[in-house]
Amino acid sequence: MRPADDPHGVRVPLPPPLLFALILGGGIGLGFLWPIPFPVGSWRLRLTLAGIAATTSFLLAAWAIIVLVSIKASPEFQREVPALAQKGPFRFTRNPLYLSLLALQAAFAGALDNLWILGGMPALIVLLNHLVIAREEAYLRSRFGQDYQQYAQRVRRWL
Repeated sequence: MRPADDPHGVRVPLPPPLLFALILGGGIGLGFLWPIPFPVGSWRLRLTLAGIAATTSFLLAAWAIIVLVSIKASPEFQREVPALAQKGPFRFTRNPLYLSLLALQAAFAGALDNLWILGGMPALIVLLNHLVIAREEAYLRSRFGQDYQQYAQRVRRWL
């Protein structure tokens, strides 16, 4: 069965929120065993930056979900995609919801004064790219053909 014929959308081994939780939990665990706090900056600055990252995460995710709902798509990647999202944050990044997870991870790192969590961001990017995004892109390429190919050439995967 081709991905475009699959009524259930994209199948991934681990859903993105679980990948995020595993990396976050690993960072928190390592922080308890071998704490590595941020080397510079006051706690006020760190918490302010964490608040900005958390707010950015929330706003980006909300904007992306509003766009998906407007085209009758679901943010749940296992569902069939009825249309290609190309407006709102999807004009700047093909993966605004995953980008919001990264901003949330940065917020947790700052709020918990834990560089392990921040250091886990590259691992989350690699896992998302290989376990999730590659499969989603194959599905979208199969489902939308040249429209998706042109969109992918015009809009970067991350930023």
